[in-house]
Amino acid sequence: MKIVIASNDRNVFSLLEQYLEAGGHELACAEVRAGLIGFVRSIGPDILVLHAGADGEDARNLCRAIKSSCGPTGCKVVLIGNDPTPAGVLRDYTCGADRVLTYPFKLSDLGAEITALSGSGSNQVNHHGNTR
Repeated sequence: MKIVIASNDRNVFSLLEQYLEAGGHELACAEVRAGLIGFVRSIGPDILVLHAGADGEDARNLCRAIKSSCGPTGCKVVLIGNDPTPAGVLRDYTCGADRVLTYPFKLSDLGAEITALSGSGSNQVNHHGNTR
């Protein structure tokens, strides 16, 4: 399974990278900056882990653009949002994210979401307990 991690926070990026590499995933990495959409298209990942960082709206706009440019069979998006309120989580889902995690979350939650999206597991519940 090919996964792209996109974050503009070096510490978060490094943590996600180490965790996913330890899980045996094939990774490609990018910063949340101009060119991310083209990078995702050229890599053709199965899953994009998109960290919202301080500017959640920018991440939601990137998610919308990636989902529309890659089509319905394109990559799945796990959005790590920065607003854990119900309204914030809803905003993150309405941008096209397939799964949403908010702070605080356990890395094992991310692993469970990736397993669910990859179809190699039966877990179809996000860490908030909402069926998706």
